[in-house]
Amino acid sequence: MRDLTQVMAAIIRQIPDGFEYKESLVREFGFVEESIPYTAPEAMFIRWELCYEILSEYIPAPILDWQKTIGKIFSAEVDYKDY
Repeated sequence: MRDLTQVMAAIIRQIPDGFEYKESLVREFGFVEESIPYTAPEAMFIRWELCYEILSEYIPAPILDWQKTIGKIFSAEVDYKDY
């Protein structure tokens, strides 16, 4: 099973400092990360869905390379460990 915390960290590393909403996105990911220890394994899909919603809010239509890379990391098209 993929580690959501590590996936979020790999995604954050892809976001350039110049991205206007980086701080907000990182903060929302932080809230998700704080809730992971209190989430039952069978309910982890809820955290994954929340991350999807956050990404959809801040990057609704990925057009830049770094945005596309984030989509690939989240969807497991590429291994997050490589990022």
